[in-house]
Amino acid sequence: MNKKMPLTIDEHRQIGTQLHEIYTRTLHAYCALANRLGKSKSLPKHLLKGAEHLSAARSNLDDVVYRQDRTAFDSHVYYPGTNVPEESVSFATLVGCLEAWARTIRDILGRIYCAFSVNDRAVKRLEKAAAYLEWSSGTLRMAVGNGEL
Repeated sequence: MNKKMPLTIDEHRQIGTQLHEIYTRTLHAYCALANRLGKSKSLPKHLLKGAEHLSAARSNLDDVVYRQDRTAFDSHVYYPGTNVPEESVSFATLVGCLEAWARTIRDILGRIYCAFSVNDRAVKRLEKAAAYLEWSSGTLRMAVGNGEL
């Protein structure tokens, strides 16, 4: 049986930075949509679910880094201290952002499939996060097209 090659610490850092940015920007988008539509609407709820799955995946991946090499463990791999500035974008622009973030998550999944089992919790969480962002982008596209936003 072929053993999967673990990611290097630099690969973990790169993925951690990308996931941190997507997570933070997803929360910013959630706040903007929740303020406009209300928290109980499905679009903000799905964005929040996507952010929750990203958060859980980051936690799972942080555990992987710890198990992989306790001597080189850096607790900031998936939680970098960098601030992601909040950007004010139109809802029409946000559609493209959501699609791009989902594509980035899919790219990350492509990179980590070689290192993780398909049934790994982090992989499952990232798949769900990408699905929520893809659903949200489609729903937002329709709302913008119908003039609701």
